[in-house]
Amino acid sequence: MITPEGFGVAVTTGFTLVGLVFVYYYLLRQAEIDRFRDQAFQLRDQLFDLIVDEAIHTEDPAYTVLRRRMNGFIRYAHRLSIPAAIGFAVIIPEKMIRDDEWGIRMRELATENPELHRRLVSLSDEMSNAVLVHILLMSPALTLFGCPILLCGVIGWYCVARVRNTLEEMRQRIRYLAENVGTQGLSTA
Repeated sequence: MITPEGFGVAVTTGFTLVGLVFVYYYLLRQAEIDRFRDQAFQLRDQLFDLIVDEAIHTEDPAYTVLRRRMNGFIRYAHRLSIPAAIGFAVIIPEKMIRDDEWGIRMRELATENPELHRRLVSLSDEMSNAVLVHILLMSPALTLFGCPILLCGVIGWYCVARVRNTLEEMRQRIRYLAENVGTQGLSTA
């Protein structure tokens, strides 16, 4: 039989869980989508700057493919998830990725224009990193399990830092004592 105190704890826990789900799905999730889209828009603006600087033409396959990928990530940011990423990895064959027009053009640019190649690869890498972080932050299970793990990691790092500082202080004291005792000897009082 449940006691009134136990019932109160159960009700409070239930309301807290409902509140956390609300905060995650309706506040934090939308904020993460907005953060990711802002970052993706900034990266796409950097790509547009390459056209303004006349470093690349709008018909260039390297530009069109990268712009299309960025636009797709911006448009479907709310649908990016771990299952979708796994699905893409399983469905899209490696040969298709390696031999697509982006890969072919980037191999050409590596010799034709190394600076442009470096800038485009940098933009592509930054976009990939932004997508990865976004997918990880959009995962409720990862968020629920990752936050405590991250907290434990931070606490562990803090504890290790404290132990290191304490050991360093002890080493300095021992060195000081060794230097002073070695020069003065033990005094008897």
